[in-house]
Amino acid sequence: MGICILRTQDGTNILSNELAHNYLNMLTHEDRQRLTQIICGQQVNFVDVLTSTHTNLQISFVHSPLSQ
Repeated sequence: MGICILRTQDGTNILSNELAHNYLNMLTHEDRQRLTQIICGQQVNFVDVLTSTHTNLQISFVHSPLSQ
């Protein structure tokens, strides 16, 4: 399982394990922006996204009070 902490203001990777880091490096800048927008707009804690390179990612997340 890949685990990472992203700053939702700009999608910057704050901390990640190796697997999550590898997945993040596969994403284009546009993918990161779109993913950040999707996460910020969700009330649920799970999304299923398809990247521009047709990689399917299932992402679980939580919103930190500090990211508001």
